[in-house]
Amino acid sequence: MVGLEALSLQGLPIDELLLTRETEDNLADLAGNAMSSTVVGTCMMAALILGKDMLDVDDAKVEDEDAMEVDKTTSAKAEDISAHIQGEKQLVKKSLDLSTTTNCSLLELLTLAERSARLCECEGRRGVTTRVIRRCVDCGSTSCEKCGGRPEHNTQELRFGTDVPPRVHPSEFEKFFTSTFPMCLTLSGVKKSQLEKLWEKLSVEDDDEEAFWPKWRNAVVEATNSEFRFVELKRQEVWSAVYRSPMGSLELALHPKQPEWRLFARAKDSEPANSDLRKVLESTAVARLICKRDTSGVAKPGAGLLEGQWEFALPHRTDLKLTIAGVESEDEETRPALVPSWESKLGLQADEFKERRVYSQLRISVDEDSEACVLERDIAGLYTLFDRCGTANSGLHKKEPTADEVDLPPLYFFLDPLRCADPMEDPYLFSISKIRYEFGETRPIICTLDPKWRQITAVDGKHPTVDAHVLSVWSKSKEVALQVCPILLRVSPALKGDFSNPLMRRMPLSLSRPRTSPSTPPLQDVSTRAQFWSVMSPLRTKLDRNGRGGLG
Repeated sequence: MVGLEALSLQGLPIDELLLTRETEDNLADLAGNAMSSTVVGTCMMAALILGKDMLDVDDAKVEDEDAMEVDKTTSAKAEDISAHIQGEKQLVKKSLDLSTTTNCSLLELLTLAERSARLCECEGRRGVTTRVIRRCVDCGSTSCEKCGGRPEHNTQELRFGTDVPPRVHPSEFEKFFTSTFPMCLTLSGVKKSQLEKLWEKLSVEDDDEEAFWPKWRNAVVEATNSEFRFVELKRQEVWSAVYRSPMGSLELALHPKQPEWRLFARAKDSEPANSDLRKVLESTAVARLICKRDTSGVAKPGAGLLEGQWEFALPHRTDLKLTIAGVESEDEETRPALVPSWESKLGLQADEFKERRVYSQLRISVDEDSEACVLERDIAGLYTLFDRCGTANSGLHKKEPTADEVDLPPLYFFLDPLRCADPMEDPYLFSISKIRYEFGETRPIICTLDPKWRQITAVDGKHPTVDAHVLSVWSKSKEVALQVCPILLRVSPALKGDFSNPLMRRMPLSLSRPRTSPSTPPLQDVSTRAQFWSVMSPLRTKLDRNGRGGLG
C-alpha cells in the first residue's frame, strides 16, 4: 500500500492536502495506524448520542446533578447587532459592482490554462515546483527530475522562457477564470420529444436497448432541469471546471487542442447499485460540446466556449471488425520489428514468457463492412509502441498523425484495466487520454476491443480480425444551447446602503433565480421592498476578495 492509499483509508482528504516532498514512508507515518478519523468520528457520534440527555437544550432545566454545563447563547433573533457596531460615521462608502466581468479571447484562456497546468504529481493542486521539469518526447508526459524515472520515458529538459513560454502560478489562472466565466449555467432545449427524434433516426431493433432507452432519456432530462452552479476548478494535466446540478454535472476540459464540455447525468438514489443505468451513467458522458477553436477577435465573457452544436451519446451499441497486423521494420538497427514483451523484461522464466516478442508497430484498419461512421475519430492507421512510457503491460501505442490530425489531440491505443473485475476481462481501447483517473472520473473512450486480444495475438497471426464495439452513437442536436443563467442577489430591505456598510455585512443574503410570475414582478417598487443586483460573475470570489463576507 502506498502512502496516498494509507491516507485515504484513514479518511483524510488527500485532494486537499498539500503534499510535495514527502516520501512514501513519510506519508505512511502521517497516516498512522491507530487513530483513524473514521473510527474516531464514529466514537464521537456514539458518545454524543449516549450523552444527549445530559445536555441542556433550549434552556430546559435538567434536574440531574451530573448534567453537563453548557454555555448559554443568545438567540440570533434577539441579538441586537447594532450594539456591536461603532464608528459607522468614519466608514467610507464604496460601491461593489458584482456584475463586472473581463473580456478575453479563447486563445488567451487556453494558453493561460496550459502554462499553469500541473506538470508533476508533486505539485498538487496549487504548487509549482522549482526543480527541473522533463517532458517525454514520445508520449508527452511531464515530471520533475526527482519524481521521474519510473516509468523511464524518453525525456528532455523543458527550458521555460526559451523552448516553452514561462509558467504561470495556478492562482493567477483561478482568478482569471472566476472573473471571466459565469458561475451559473443552464442547458436549454433538452426535451423528451427532442431526444425521441434522435433515437428514432437510429432505427434500433434490439429489445433490450429499447427497454433501456426510456430510463436513460429520463435521466438526461432530469439532469438538465435545474441550473448548473460552479463548484471547483480541478488542476491536473489539463484544467477542468466543474458545474453541478441536483441530478447532473457539467465539466469543462480545457485541453489546448480540443476544449469541450461534457454533461454527466446522475442516477436516482433509489436506483440499485448494480443496475445497468447506473453503470452507464457513471462510465460515460451523456452529451458534449466541442468548443470552436476560432481564435480571431475578442470574445465576450464565456463566448467561444459556450457556442457550438451539442451531441448526445445515445446508448446504442455498434459492433465493428478491425484488422490488426504487425509491421515489418525497414531498419532493424534503429527500430526492430519485434521487441521483448513485458513478461520477458520482467524476467519471467517460464518457456512461454522467456523469449516472448511483440511488434513495435501495428497497422490497424476497419473492415469495409463495418459502420465506421459511428467512430468520432478515424482509428485506422499506424501505431507505434512506446513500452517505456508506462500504462498496463507496457502496452501504450500512439497513432502516427495524418495531415488532418495535426491540430487534434493524439490518439492512443492501450490496455485499460477495470477497477474490480477479472484481469482477463481488461480490454484494449482507443482514447485521446492515457492518464490515470481518480475514482469517480471517466475516460473518454472512442472504441473498445474484445478482451481476448493481447499484443501477442498480432505476433501469432492466427486471428488478424478482432471484434470491437462502440457503446454509444454521437448524434447532433441544433435545439440545445448552453446559456448563462442570471442570478439575483436579494438583500433584506431592513437596512439601506452598500456592502461597505458594516450593517450590510451582517445582513442575510440569499440567491434566487429571476421570478417570472406576472403577479410578483421582481423589479417592482425596489426602493421599498428590496434591492436586486443581476449577478453574472463569481459572487463568492468577489465577496471574499473584497472582505464582504460569504453568502448565506
